[in-house]
Amino acid sequence: MYRSLYSVLKSVISSKSTGVLEIVHYSDDRGMIYLSQGAIVRVKTSELSGTKAAEQIFSWLSFFAQFKEKPIKITGTPKSVEQTKKIMLYLANVDKKIRKIINDVEGCEAVIALTQTGRDAKDEFTPEDQGVALALDGVKTIIEILVHSELYELEVLLIISGFVDRKFAEIKSPHASVTSDESNRFFEIVVDMLSDITGPVGEIIVDEVCDAMGMARENLCKSDIGPLLNAARKRLDTDEQDALDVRDIVAQAFPEG
Repeated sequence: MYRSLYSVLKSVISSKSTGVLEIVHYSDDRGMIYLSQGAIVRVKTSELSGTKAAEQIFSWLSFFAQFKEKPIKITGTPKSVEQTKKIMLYLANVDKKIRKIINDVEGCEAVIALTQTGRDAKDEFTPEDQGVALALDGVKTIIEILVHSELYELEVLLIISGFVDRKFAEIKSPHASVTSDESNRFFEIVVDMLSDITGPVGEIIVDEVCDAMGMARENLCKSDIGPLLNAARKRLDTDEQDALDVRDIVAQAFPEG
């Protein structure tokens, strides 16, 4: 389920709001975009700031975003207004590119396999290409590849799209759904971890999130996992959010190999 950061930011900027847009990635990474009267004045993550932070945040495809209006010490300037226009132009292009890629590969639930042509061309691949190529085993869905990759999500999608265009990879089964065993395991792990953190309301939180997303447990799609877990996190206190290990949930529910 693709979330458009461009659309979220456009709404905040158009309202000329002042405050912080907090972005929580499915991996628990967090980004903050500070705005003053609709102008972006600062971008940071827990470890990065400025251009490096922006590059990381703008590559996220599965996230939860929430804007909080509040006074900030940094004020907008003509320079930051111009910079905001450049950022939005960049994000509009990224948004268009992502939508095209997702359409090309028939959704992030598709299963992709390397073709014989792709296997023969392996010596020509960059190290990044080779890492993605190894994951194209005809079993993993794109969302699983994104979850386990060390590369930014947008970079992985670009590589996969390039492979498909050059006939190095092919779609084996579009829109793969999880099996009933995988779905049961996933929700059991989520409920157990939430219950350890919150007590007996853990399962209630899961049910409420599923209802809010219009999703039945038996109809779980792998591309819904990130947004579902982010929605669950937002119902927790700060300390509880830190205790919820999203990567561990995904790794246990959908182990590699």
